[in-house]
Order: sequence, then structure tokens, then C-alpha cells
Amino acid sequence: MIIKTLKDISKIPRHARKVRITTSLTTNFAETLVRQCPNLAYVVLTQWAKSKTNKQNIHFLYSKGIDVIYDSAGRGRPVTFSREDLSKMIAMRKEGMPHAQIARKVGLSVTEVSRALRGKLKFQRWTEDYDIKGQDKVVWMIVRDANPDAKNLADNHYSRKSPGAKFFCGPGEKLVLMTPDKKALFVWRKNKYRQDGQNGVECALFRNEGAGLSSALIKEALKIAKEKWADERFFTYVKPTAIKSDNPGFCFKRAGWKEVGINKRGNLVILEAPK
Repeated sequence: MIIKTLKDISKIPRHARKVRITTSLTTNFAETLVRQCPNLAYVVLTQWAKSKTNKQNIHFLYSKGIDVIYDSAGRGRPVTFSREDLSKMIAMRKEGMPHAQIARKVGLSVTEVSRALRGKLKFQRWTEDYDIKGQDKVVWMIVRDANPDAKNLADNHYSRKSPGAKFFCGPGEKLVLMTPDKKALFVWRKNKYRQDGQNGVECALFRNEGAGLSSALIKEALKIAKEKWADERFFTYVKPTAIKSDNPGFCFKRAGWKEVGINKRGNLVILEAPK
């Protein structure tokens, strides 16, 4: 349901789980929304509403267990090459081939190649990645820390320490994955030194806002990570109090991950990926 004024909130069914707001999210607006909709799970803010909303009110919704999603409709632009082409460009660059030579081989301009390899293009859904003969094909693409679309997804996740900050991955070696439709984000991070006693590669963030089945996305992300870090241990933390599910990490467990313990403070569940 679309909400334009405070009066519109009174028309929302109490069982509503998702609303879209096109106006500024004031304190009164947020508090009224929570009272009127006890089952609310998602609030979608348009880009205009986001620019006019105080972050304190967004954090108020987070504290009530409500996810805030930023509407990116109308953003991005189609690309003139396939995902396979992008993979080839990345491989050629790893071999030391200059951008100009890559551009000649794939039939693109040097600027297009440069922007693609730096993760500067705003990708839209690519038809070859989805709905293949009636079946969804789960595909991730590699982007960089600070990618604007990936940053928006990171801002919506409960573990985000500084919403709005340009970089969202944190220190260490990293692998950032985003679906072409910009609806899911997966961040792998490997730290040389850790204070929590864990070893291996950590899933530092996983956010899915409708890109497909979460367990399938996790399986695909793990395959890509294993290509980069062979024979490593893969794990993640889940905060039970920050999610609605009675089974913390359920989507990871559906992907074959196992619960192996809790952190030293006792507030986070540790899950480990299958080998």
C-alpha cells in the first residue's frame, strides 16, 4: 500500500506487512505506523522520501524489527554486453591485458570496459541470467566496496554500523557480490587477524530483498567464494534478537550450513558452511 499523508495510515489493514512511503518519514509518522500495523515487516521509502527523512526515524523502525528498503525504481541503465562478456573481461584483466586491448577483443569502448571492471556501471537485470526455460538461474556479479547500489542494500541490513557511509565491507580481503537486479548483496571477508578467535572467511553481510530463494543465493555465493579461497573454512554470525525468525540462520541452514556455537558474549550464533 502507498502512503502519501498521515491520514493514509488509518486506512492500512492491521495485518499489513509492507507499505511504501512517498513522503517524509517524520517521528509522528513512524510512531503512528508502528501502532497501526503491529505485523509490519517492511517499509519502502522512495528516493525522495529517503532524502527528506531523518536517520533517527529509520533507526526507530529498525528497533521495532521493521526493515527499511530504499526504492531504486528508475535507476540504472542497460548494459551493452552479457554477463559472460564481463567474466571474460575480468579474466583478461587478471592476465595483465590492458583496457584498450580488452576493448578491441570484446567490441566495446575503452571507457565501457574501464567502468565495467571498476564496478561503476549500474546494472539492470540481464535476461540470460533469469527465467531460463521457466527456471530461475541464480547468478551473482562481482562489484566493489562502495558500489552505490550495493551500499543501499547494506544500509538496510541490521549489522550495518554506519548507514550512509561510502564503504560498507570493513577491513580485510573481501569479495562483494550483488545480483544484476540489485536486490541482493553478499559480502565475504577474510581478516588476517581476528579478536573473536574465529578463522577462515566470514560472510559479513547477506541481504536479500527479493532476488530469489535465499538458500539458493547462499549456495551460489559459496561456490564463487571457494573459487577465490580454496580449502578455507566459511562461517557467519547471526543475531537472533535482530531477526523475526524463531530459527536464527534458517536460510543458511537450508543451504547446508550448521550451527557450531555462539560468540564469547553469547548474543550471536555461529554458523559454518559445508565443506
